[in-house]
Amino acid sequence: MLPVDFESESIFDRLKVLYGEQDAKKADFLIKKLIEKYKASITPEDYVMSEKDTILITYGDQVQRLGEAPLETLKHFLDKNLKGVVNSVHILPFYPYSSDDGFSV
Repeated sequence: MLPVDFESESIFDRLKVLYGEQDAKKADFLIKKLIEKYKASITPEDYVMSEKDTILITYGDQVQRLGEAPLETLKHFLDKNLKGVVNSVHILPFYPYSSDDGFSV
């Protein structure tokens, strides 16, 4: 495989490598839809961090409930158990993996 030029490669191109063309088209559409939905409501001032911040680092599917999307389950868990304790969540990258849960992309 040739080296990747990340500056010129689109989100779709990256998704296609991971998931194939059909699934990449669906994911690309949904990602762009989310970006459009939220980009006007987020300003850099919303995310000024300090030593007072508490950040949870987790995989998106670390907490699961039967019949519920993992990120929804995570949100419910955070709202119920960590509200006011954790103010930011970093979801670790997901990637096809063999032994490292996709962490060392």
